[in-house]
Amino acid sequence: MLPKKPLLALKITTLMVLIRLGLRWLQLPKLLHYLQYLQSSRRSDSENFPEFQRVVYYTDRILRAFPYNEKGNCLPRSLMLYVLAPRYGYPVKFHCGVRKTETGLDGHAWLTLKGQPFWESSWGTVGMVETFSYPND
Repeated sequence: MLPKKPLLALKITTLMVLIRLGLRWLQLPKLLHYLQYLQSSRRSDSENFPEFQRVVYYTDRILRAFPYNEKGNCLPRSLMLYVLAPRYGYPVKFHCGVRKTETGLDGHAWLTLKGQPFWESSWGTVGMVETFSYPND
């Protein structure tokens, strides 16, 4: 049996591969629909925070090692955490948006929890106009 940390890294890497294949072959709403089946929810409590912090750490490390594209990893990162967050008691919502920059439009994907950005840098959603969210509540 593998120790906890390498097993977690393996699970995250496997999920990354599945998401990248999904992004290649499916439209985003369909991919999100299928990813919901991988979610499971746990009761939220403070004991889950350190575990989820480790999930975010490994997700970011793996995506840095195997970047999605030169513009960033926000889409696969948000999709991965969209699947994993409910397992630790965080029922998140997925969002995509755009903002105008000096060189054109800049796109971004992020998560929210109870309407607030979730595990997102402070500048990430500033000036973003939301173009898509899931689920559509």
